[in-house]
Amino acid sequence: MSEGDARSPRPRLHLFLSCSIPGWRTNAGHDARRRHRFVGNRQKGGHPWPVAKASARTGAASVLRGEGEDDHWLTDATPTVAGRSAQGILRDMTRAMVAAHRGVATGAAENTIAAFSNAIDVGADMIEFDVRSTGEGELIAFHDAQVRGVPVGALSRAEIAAAAGVLPPLLTEVLAVCAGRIRLDVELKEDGYVADVMAVLRAGFDPGQLVVTSFLPAVVAQAKDVYPEVKTGLLIGDGGSLLDLAARFGELYPVGLARRVRADYLAPHYGLAPLGVLRRAAAAGLPCLLWTVNSPALISRYATDPRVAAIITDVAAEAVAIVAAAAGR
Repeated sequence: MSEGDARSPRPRLHLFLSCSIPGWRTNAGHDARRRHRFVGNRQKGGHPWPVAKASARTGAASVLRGEGEDDHWLTDATPTVAGRSAQGILRDMTRAMVAAHRGVATGAAENTIAAFSNAIDVGADMIEFDVRSTGEGELIAFHDAQVRGVPVGALSRAEIAAAAGVLPPLLTEVLAVCAGRIRLDVELKEDGYVADVMAVLRAGFDPGQLVVTSFLPAVVAQAKDVYPEVKTGLLIGDGGSLLDLAARFGELYPVGLARRVRADYLAPHYGLAPLGVLRRAAAAGLPCLLWTVNSPALISRYATDPRVAAIITDVAAEAVAIVAAAAGR
């Protein structure tokens, strides 16, 4: 996720929303609500089905209660492939997957083998982690763009370890630990190394258990060009300038862009969920990877929402229990 994710007490996206949308408020940076309570879409007396399966049976408009808007004017006419292809990673699940945000950093640094092993141990379905390239071209699991003011791309892995206090694992090491044990959400933080990352993923991980995401539309498109079998997701909601109205509008109406880059998933910040983004994504056949959700109330709310394929969270152990309880209701 971006530097403005849920680890910050009040991301810039929330500041924008609180200033511009009546009824929007936040609770400790986690629990977002609006004045008119959002009506979730859950089956009565049973479990919901994944978006793609529901859309195939009944059409997205009938699946989503209260669906009255038509956003086709914001998109091109090319039908999305997401509803068909996303089933590879969704399989037949009737609940949201729990994705451990940079692993589980209990007694371990985030984005490390120890944190990823923790995520497997607590029963998470997926690990979300970041990939960057060092100055020597090594692909590593690392979030920040800089270490002590020096770009990661100008440092060796050893220099990063000396400055950050932890040796970042190689992408190949992450795949070796996780293959056959857990799904992966691989976020690409920059361009220029997409083909290299795709080559490593192709050689070391089942594409059916993998999704590649990025805030950069060109990176999402290139990943699909280089590795057509891999599922991709477009991340939205990273904050940015409050004056960039085009970007803010694009976050609320992202379907056209997602289709143009052939994304299989949409990955919105959870603050966008009550503003129609989930509904618009579902109508387009785009399951959502919702980030970064740490509030127990919100985790429970989206646990069985058929539009949400995964809940990305910093509290994976708690989320596993909450989602299991919600799915068993």
